[in-house]
Amino acid sequence: MSDISEKMNPIMDHSYLVQRLLAPMEPGHLRISFGGGSPTGGLSQENFDAMNTVCSFDYMGAAEFEFGALRDALNKMIASSDDLVKGSLTVHWIMEDWKTKEESKGDDKVYFICHKEHRKEIKKRIKVWAQGKQNLPMTTKCLVYLNESFKIDNYKGWFELDNGFFFFIDKEMWKKTWELFRAE
Repeated sequence: MSDISEKMNPIMDHSYLVQRLLAPMEPGHLRISFGGGSPTGGLSQENFDAMNTVCSFDYMGAAEFEFGALRDALNKMIASSDDLVKGSLTVHWIMEDWKTKEESKGDDKVYFICHKEHRKEIKKRIKVWAQGKQNLPMTTKCLVYLNESFKIDNYKGWFELDNGFFFFIDKEMWKKTWELFRAE
């Protein structure tokens, strides 16, 4: 992947834009992920195609996702690829069914890729999202749905755009994303 620009800030900011990730699209299928702003979310076609081998992007319904935030976050991660680390943690998740009010919970693995200086803070944020909570600095523009994804097979990963980190419940998607940053 290319399009290198500035590096990531080792100091973490709030997490406002979190792009939800779905399983990769089957060849020949079309998903409108970014509305009218850009069919590739501002990514070069090369980077968009590389990402599409690993995941597809959920339509977030907000202009901020359509006009380059995805590209800017990915470029910063590429420029800082020597400082990226991968890891995992087990989270306790809770989900309440909005119709029945029935509560589900469990303990599951979440895998992440981030700047080495962000690891500790990212683990805190992932744990909050696994509880279905939205409190500062984890208040996001669109809901993350991490907690629901353990029960409902929908979202496989997330790309936080403000600080540039990925997290996944799908281990294969995590491994393939890591390989994209390690490819020469």
